[in-house]
Amino acid sequence: MAKTINQIITETTNKLLTESNNSEQAAQAESWWLLEKVTKKRQAELIREEKATLTHEQEKALELYITQRTKENKPLQYILGTVPFCGLEILVEPPTLIPRPETEEWCDRLIQKLDPVKEERLTILDIGVGSGCIALALAKAFPYATVIGVDAHSHAIRLSEKNKTHNKIPNALFIKSDLYRELGQYKGIIDLIVSNPPYISEKEFLGLSKEVTDWEDKSALVTYDEGLAIHKKIVSEAKCYLKKESVLTKNKLPQLLLEFGKGQETNLLEMVSQAGFTNITIENDMEKVPRWITATNFVYPETERKN
Repeated sequence: MAKTINQIITETTNKLLTESNNSEQAAQAESWWLLEKVTKKRQAELIREEKATLTHEQEKALELYITQRTKENKPLQYILGTVPFCGLEILVEPPTLIPRPETEEWCDRLIQKLDPVKEERLTILDIGVGSGCIALALAKAFPYATVIGVDAHSHAIRLSEKNKTHNKIPNALFIKSDLYRELGQYKGIIDLIVSNPPYISEKEFLGLSKEVTDWEDKSALVTYDEGLAIHKKIVSEAKCYLKKESVLTKNKLPQLLLEFGKGQETNLLEMVSQAGFTNITIENDMEKVPRWITATNFVYPETERKN
């Protein structure tokens, strides 16, 4: 039986509202996304049609998605299967971390900052690639660069490779490696290290929504030492992998960028400074929360310069 598109959206919205804490506006937006998925049509096309008759399979799929959202706490992004990120369509699947808006924000800002060197043959390292979103966004923006993405988890590397193929980006390379462990051949040749590492403490993790705790990889979110353990490892070894004479330092551009969590900026400033970086800045996200740290000059001791 044909129903108006508005009837289908209203019914779906009400079902989503019954079992969730969503606002009506958010539930209605989700309804449109789910209907687009089951019909394989965009919202504008559906609106033009005014009425629709869903097949039995489409009705079953829509009910399944509603159940997954309301009963199983499955993130909408995993149901839809993709998220937009810096102009790319990133495939997402559990348990790999879903790209966050604040990560896309700093990635986009970084691309703008690096515009003066966009034709240079940079070598960029992304530590903890997850879905590959950051590495691929940088590789697309800088086609002359080589972007190396590493992750300790095989499922993340597989998904990153799928996204590389899906987005047709040739200049990204993904390597299974626990931080720098498998990167011996890249010592001293990296221009820029970026990372969105785990930075949530065990205590903070317990307060997150079930959408996160039930579905996303805990190891991609949580670490010890008040959420700074991985940052310490990245920063402490960065010197071994970064170029001493990079085009980035000559242009006063970042050689290091790390995302971090609420209240961690003071400890990170001290950590990065003690490692020998200068021109260190803390930048706020769109919510005015300190969210990432950059360092734009690496100072080597005089004894090392002579060697």
